[in-house]
Formats: sequence, structure tokens, C-alpha cells
Amino acid sequence: MLEVRNTKSIYLIHSPGDEEYFGGCVSAGRGFAHVTPGGDLTPCPVSNVATHNLKTSTLKDALASPLFEAIRKNEHLLETDGMPCALFSHPQELDELTKSVGGYYTV
Repeated sequence: MLEVRNTKSIYLIHSPGDEEYFGGCVSAGRGFAHVTPGGDLTPCPVSNVATHNLKTSTLKDALASPLFEAIRKNEHLLETDGMPCALFSHPQELDELTKSVGGYYTV
């Protein structure tokens, strides 16, 4: 990844992997989000929770969703705790949070 960054005219984010460069995880709209093939907006490419689908919602509304807002507000959810993926470090909390905002698991 570092060689590609140093030799190509392209900006790449390696996730998981670049969290230390950005001061923690950049998911949930802190730096990026992920659109599934079905149109669901998830906090990151490896998480499978959503509250909005871009077929029926705007990107602006999805990024301001209660799910994304709660993840950003609870900054500890964006800490990796030594694991490669921050949200994977907090599966029970993410599950509870997703249910509390009416979220769902994507396919």
C-alpha cells in the first residue's frame, strides 16, 4: 500500500489499516461510508448494519442517520482496541445501538 501511494498519482485509504494515520476509525461518515450492492449505506465496508437505503433516501439523510450520529458520538466505538477493525472490536455495543435506532443487518 505504501509503495502504491508513493509511486502512483492516486489517493488511497487502506481500511482496516490506516486508522493510526487518521486518529482512529474513519467510518460512519467521519471520512467514508460504504454503499452495498443493494443500496444500503453502512458505516464501513466490513460492517453490515444500516438504517437507510439510497434507493429510497438521500445520501445526506443517510449520513445524518441516528445510527451514524450515534457511532460518531460514541467515539470509543471508533477505537480499534488492538483489532484491525474498530466496529468489530465492539460487536455487542454495535448490535444494541443498531437495534435502538431501528437499524437492520444488510445481506
